[in-house]
Amino acid sequence: MSRREHSESWRRELLQLAGWLGAGLLIGLISGAVTLCLLLALGGYTAIHLRRLDALGGWLARGARLDRTPELGGGWDALVQQIERLRTSADQRKQRLLVLRRSQHEFTDAIPDATLILRDNDEIEWANSAAERLLGIRNPQDLGQRIGNLLRDPSLREYLRRGEFARPFELISPRPEGFELDLRVVEFGDGQRLLTARDVTASHRLQTVRRDFVANVSHELRTPLTVIAGYLEVLEGEDLSPELARGVDSMSRQTTRMTRIVEDLLALSRLEMEQSDPEDDEEIAVAGLARKLAEDAARLSGERGHRIEVQTDDALLLRANPLELGSALSNLVNNAVSHTPNGTAIRVSWETCPGGACFTVRDSGPGIDAEHLPRLTERFYRVDPGRSRASGGTGLGLSIVKHAVMRNGGQLEIDSRPGEGSRFMCRFPAERLLRRNRVAAADDNGAGTRR
Repeated sequence: MSRREHSESWRRELLQLAGWLGAGLLIGLISGAVTLCLLLALGGYTAIHLRRLDALGGWLARGARLDRTPELGGGWDALVQQIERLRTSADQRKQRLLVLRRSQHEFTDAIPDATLILRDNDEIEWANSAAERLLGIRNPQDLGQRIGNLLRDPSLREYLRRGEFARPFELISPRPEGFELDLRVVEFGDGQRLLTARDVTASHRLQTVRRDFVANVSHELRTPLTVIAGYLEVLEGEDLSPELARGVDSMSRQTTRMTRIVEDLLALSRLEMEQSDPEDDEEIAVAGLARKLAEDAARLSGERGHRIEVQTDDALLLRANPLELGSALSNLVNNAVSHTPNGTAIRVSWETCPGGACFTVRDSGPGIDAEHLPRLTERFYRVDPGRSRASGGTGLGLSIVKHAVMRNGGQLEIDSRPGEGSRFMCRFPAERLLRRNRVAAADDNGAGTRR
């Protein structure tokens, strides 16, 4: 209804009211009861409008059906027309929303990943068809149920309760097929959560096959390499011509390098395939280990003259697997020696940091471009392949560090900028730390905490 039509309808109502009051006044003047006649006129006018209001209310109560529109007269007809327009507009919007919702459901049903919408109390608001295939959650039968009551996994309930969704959650499907699922949660709206579950069974099986292959091949290579190395040692003791001596020396160096690669591959395969056993953990004085690694690194540096500095908290102990931890930290320190210029400083520290404690190796080398940082822990990835081979590296050291640290509850963090050196930090959570008397620590590790 336009503003002009609205004004016109109410102008007619005012004229009608004026007519009723005028008629009452005239009859009152004739009869000598002006007040009574005016009240009767006003009451009659009000009664008419009450009847129209009742008819309008009944029409609205019946759903405001357009085929049963009441004819009320006056400004009421204009009001009914406005309601009809609003009702028609609302119906059209509702139809558009229904079409949009139907297309969204069809789209999400076409996604092979299970997709669920959870309310703030983890009740299932909606689920696609893949949710039944992968998680056994039926739509609409299970809507309104708590997901923790349908997927009875205490670790999943704890994952949802903590709300730390930066990392995905691995879950074995309750379905008979036993799918291996990768769960991810995204928060949106007013306390709602979007949960997706992807089937990674084939990917995990492929990784297992790859690890088994690498482990088996590496194991099979050990024996022939040992035999070749033995014969080369015999030849090195013989009186050989210069050309043959150079060839034997080259073969010996390559055999040693290949043996190191095989040993690192076997170590990495063990870290990836074997389950960690908490019974193998010990209380490790990382401060003493850091000093020993610094001494080994100084011998490795030799004439290259690296300045190795150590700063530790001697009272801070770490509960971890000693062999795995020693391998990881040794790789970090030796890696700094192998990849930094002669005479530069290398700083090794073991101290508390937010959330736990950190073993950190800082160097003042050339640094690493940001594009390489995400891939440094990949197998055989090298920033400078020629330089890495020249330094004797196998390309597996940081992969070993990453897996060994993760198996002991920690996380490897790498920060580097060209021209500013690099920082490799192993961060361990507070629940793996212990603190002992500083006097006992000094007796075990020697006076002072700096080298």
